[in-house]
Amino acid sequence: MEQTNLKQLKRYYRLDEVAAYFAISKNTVYRLLDEGALRGTKIRKCMRVSVEEVRRYEEEIEATTSF
Repeated sequence: MEQTNLKQLKRYYRLDEVAAYFAISKNTVYRLLDEGALRGTKIRKCMRVSVEEVRRYEEEIEATTSF
């Protein structure tokens, strides 16, 4: 299986991956989680963000941001 296919199968992202995706710092991801703007899940004592939540937050940002 190619690397791109593995990415498509991923259901949860680490916080550093979420930060890289949105081009923000990891601390900002923690702040968004604390504020409730982004929802995370603990899996084996590690915080993760689901693919669905990343998409939801991205759509929310697009809806509220106008250029």
